[in-house]
Amino acid sequence: MNQIIALGFILLSLASCIHTLPSQSEANSENCVHRADVRRINVRDARTIDFHLRDGSTRRNILPKACGNLFIVGSFKPVTVHAEYCPGDEILVPNVSHGSGELDGMVCNLGSFVPADDNR
Repeated sequence: MNQIIALGFILLSLASCIHTLPSQSEANSENCVHRADVRRINVRDARTIDFHLRDGSTRRNILPKACGNLFIVGSFKPVTVHAEYCPGDEILVPNVSHGSGELDGMVCNLGSFVPADDNR
């Protein structure tokens, strides 16, 4: 009986710890951009993407490394679809090709978001 009570206390303690830990998305949300807040996206070069937000601000994402045809194509598709763009998220830059509509291309990771000084 004492073992059952002790086990109950342990489980309650663990449950309270789990409840107070932030989820991964909450921990990253300070450095994420909500997709619904994005008015337009501007690819500046093979490593830099500006996210122009509805509130007039711009958040710049500098990728950890150059991403193939990103600047040439000027667009990308998120690999994982969720409500935010976050550091480490994978994006797919389509190949410059015959327009077959196939989803092939280079997969790259987003970097951290920083405020951008200009709104070009």
